[in-house]
Amino acid sequence: MSFISFTGLQTNGQGAAVWNTGPGAAEPQRSGHRVPASLSVFGLDAYYYLASRDYVDPQSTGGIQFTSDLVGFDNLTAALSAYGYSLADLTVQFGLASLGEDIEGQDWFITGDTETRYYNGGSLAIELRGETLVSGAMPTFAVEIDYNDPANFFDDVISGEVQDFKPQNAADSSSTAAQAIAEAFLLDVGNGVLDFEFGLQQPAAQTEFGDGTRVGAYFEAIGQMSLDHGAPSAPFPDFNGDGETDIFWRNTSSGDNGVWLMAGTFPNEYVALPAVSLDWDVQGLADINQDGWTDLFWHNLTTGTNGVWLMEGTTPVGSVGLSRVSTDWNIADVVDFDGDDQVDILWRNQATGANEVWLMTGTTQADSVSLPMVPTDWDIAGAADFDGDDQVDILWRNQATGENGLWLLDGFEPVEFVSLPEVSAEWAMRGVADFNGDGDVDVLWHNAATGANGIWLLTGTTPVDFAASPNTEAGWVPMV
Repeated sequence: MSFISFTGLQTNGQGAAVWNTGPGAAEPQRSGHRVPASLSVFGLDAYYYLASRDYVDPQSTGGIQFTSDLVGFDNLTAALSAYGYSLADLTVQFGLASLGEDIEGQDWFITGDTETRYYNGGSLAIELRGETLVSGAMPTFAVEIDYNDPANFFDDVISGEVQDFKPQNAADSSSTAAQAIAEAFLLDVGNGVLDFEFGLQQPAAQTEFGDGTRVGAYFEAIGQMSLDHGAPSAPFPDFNGDGETDIFWRNTSSGDNGVWLMAGTFPNEYVALPAVSLDWDVQGLADINQDGWTDLFWHNLTTGTNGVWLMEGTTPVGSVGLSRVSTDWNIADVVDFDGDDQVDILWRNQATGANEVWLMTGTTQADSVSLPMVPTDWDIAGAADFDGDDQVDILWRNQATGENGLWLLDGFEPVEFVSLPEVSAEWAMRGVADFNGDGDVDVLWHNAATGANGIWLLTGTTPVDFAASPNTEAGWVPMV
């Protein structure tokens, strides 16, 4: 999970403000409902309005600011560093929200000794030293108050959350740095949403205020902003988001590229992609930045340089570099090996027979795991969960003999080798995916001599059918 921790401390002039209003206030005159005596014997009125402290305090710098405690958001941190900023330069402001009609059971309710309030109507913005980067309507700000002892004001425990905030770029009129940082941040967010979890510190960090028109309190806040990607991206290439596995094509003579948008095992449409010089090869297809789109992993056969095209559908919209490797190494597949919802990279050294997995956090290599060596006459044809145990398995092919087999893995340890039927050497395995939507992994085949293509439809580890696809002209090579 990607997150950034934050604080909203009074020493920094930050935090949350809640208040009621009297005559002459900027907001309509309102006081919240009376807190039941069963929860508090002090005869309190709930605070009707809520915002970040800067809304009522002109000396405040905002509601909260980010800290260096984070996971993910690689593009944001890189952009901040490139322009000489840090996470502490980012603040979050949330605008005026209220209890609305203040109706029990709708805008607030009580369960036991806990009251929950729903503040609505606010806005939320993330700023870089006063320049707005992103903003949007703030979803419901839910505040939960555990009163504990009704006669002891000092043991109240307060927390809050804002879920499913979808930021929009608001940096069009800001500086070049702010625009670049906003774009980087939105690249990290992708199709996801942001959740804010607050701990409103009580009682020591509560300070009451009043100016004759407003009566309320400031609260310090600590917590995390986390990135929720929603439903996981498809584990197999799906360029148009229709739930069907698609096939990428590269012409090894011209450098042209394209995609078959599939309907099951048959192509429905061809979409051309930009051409790329022949020293580059696409060696993986997966959603590395978790924005819901299949990205293209490129490897330079001459230099060992690696990079990823970040895609929106069939359109490249950005790129990121990966670590360089020696030219003996090639990407065998890209798949989540350790179950952290991050795409990892399986490497094979065809000169030595060595195999390795890069465990990734976004586009950053966090760790690596070596796998057993395998003689160099065997090639990795793909990696996926063939036997339904939620562990990634590895498909092998001996191109010289036509032998095929599966490593069934437990984590990173092969526990069994399952032989598959032999196939003549003129056929090449070009990847694995579920083409017919039955939940089993299938195998894509290509015959470079004839241009024939087809798909082994599997049940578990057993091929049960072969679905032919249209032939292609010489030079075109598919992959999934």
